[in-house]
Amino acid sequence: MNSYKGLHIVGGELPGVGKSVVAKALVDFCRTQEWQVVAVDADLYRQDTAKFCDNAIALPFSQLDGEFERADILFELAKSAIAIVNLPPRSKKELEYWLDVNSVLDAADERGIPVTHWFVSNGETESLERIREFVAKYGDNMTHVLVRNAYFCSFVPAESYRRWQNRWVEFSQMPWVEEALKLGALRLVEFPKLYSVDMKRLQKAGMLFSQAIHDLKFPVMTRSRYFRFVAAYTKAFYSTGLFGEPPPSSKRVASD
Repeated sequence: MNSYKGLHIVGGELPGVGKSVVAKALVDFCRTQEWQVVAVDADLYRQDTAKFCDNAIALPFSQLDGEFERADILFELAKSAIAIVNLPPRSKKELEYWLDVNSVLDAADERGIPVTHWFVSNGETESLERIREFVAKYGDNMTHVLVRNAYFCSFVPAESYRRWQNRWVEFSQMPWVEEALKLGALRLVEFPKLYSVDMKRLQKAGMLFSQAIHDLKFPVMTRSRYFRFVAAYTKAFYSTGLFGEPPPSSKRVASD
């Protein structure tokens, strides 16, 4: 029986930061763990999540604000499953309006439905300012997970990756970040890097990351990279503490 439920909102405000990739990875992660999960694609321009998830629901986010039946739909899904909502970019105002007008967080608290906001960042100042605003407004009424997308860092030369890491160390030492981490309102996680050529192969094939591990139409080394990618983001998602302890079987990541 599914042990986890809740509403997981995946955004990033800026276009191109990788929010759809993180949303797909979250869906794939939950499916791999054999938990009940429903993908909700609110980014209808691209519909990246719906293309790869057979049970995805298209829900135009621009129509969410003020329409209480839309909130009812998401709550019904999140009562017994993990509902993962992939937001369109530049949707901060719409998200806040929907949360406030529908009293989403109060209703979720009354019904025991956890709400998690996954904020995908490329490390730019504007991106980090947006997550600061979210945490300042909603505090510990919802859990915020800042996802550092390693796609935007270079591992060669080594100095480049050190600069990337140092940037996040400096960020984590900011007073408001330290306070939010202490209160449990904010959690930090690094999302692993998958090179664009491997991402494009998956997009063309129309499958999730874990499905590609065993697909023999991909070369051995390509499948190996998918395996390492899935193992890395599985470890990262468990590190948030939102999904309990990883099982002894290496988080049920398929191997080849």
